[in-house]
Amino acid sequence: MRRSHPMDVDVATIGLACWSGSPSPMARPHRHNEIELNLIERGSMTSLLGGERVTAVAGTLSLFWGAMPHQLIACAAGTRCHWLTVPLAWFLQWRLPGQLTYAVLHGKLVVDTDVGRHQLDLAQFGLWTKEHRTKSPESRRILLLEAEARLRRVAASMSIAKSAAKSPGGKGAAKCGDGSSAVDRLAREIANRYTDPVGVVEIACAAGLHPKYATTLFRRAVGMGLLEYLVQHRLSHAQLMLATTEAGVLQVAMESGFGSLSRFHAVFTKACRCSPARYRASLRAIASAS
Repeated sequence: MRRSHPMDVDVATIGLACWSGSPSPMARPHRHNEIELNLIERGSMTSLLGGERVTAVAGTLSLFWGAMPHQLIACAAGTRCHWLTVPLAWFLQWRLPGQLTYAVLHGKLVVDTDVGRHQLDLAQFGLWTKEHRTKSPESRRILLLEAEARLRRVAASMSIAKSAAKSPGGKGAAKCGDGSSAVDRLAREIANRYTDPVGVVEIACAAGLHPKYATTLFRRAVGMGLLEYLVQHRLSHAQLMLATTEAGVLQVAMESGFGSLSRFHAVFTKACRCSPARYRASLRAIASAS
């Protein structure tokens, strides 16, 4: 039986963690507040990340911000992966090169092009997993210092994963008029327009689909409704603003596409289990304590 994945929930708080295993496709997208590093030892993993379908292959180290809605939708037989999650506050405190930080926080899958480090990375992840299990404060400090150094190397040789054309819906997925997958088109429309005052009707029409059909098609392929996926993107944008700007909560609500402060506060508190102000304060507390 497959070991339960630590992130098999829609919204999670993981903290600093390191583990290895054999991944399986996820039933629906989810989010968490940490930076996630994936090292694929063998096989490949294809995910829907921020409205784009991206694939990482054996020998690559990649990373992204877990607050972006993401879903593992396919993996090759026998795939083995190693994971490291780092709290967002620590990632920001490291003040990494701007091109890396910007790409990660804006929903991109960043890939290290220096594949010559693969064997070193395998050994490093193995050591991090052992050290993390000790729960020693000194081991944690060493792990974080080494992780920071590794990401600085990634910044020197990074690339952005390109979107794949194939749909998460598979061979039989519906197509739009321009030949693209309907599910991919819907996901892209949401990723591109979530800060606008749009809903299911506008997103479906932009993809050339009837709203009811679009909702059914998207839920069948992704495991989540169009409106829920739209709200997930708005939440990730709000988290980005709360973490990296001094904008007031009202401004965050409006610029994230919520339309009203009360709506934003209710949705954010339910999803993140704390108010927007508390979320911002908690990030600062973690950073100051590290």
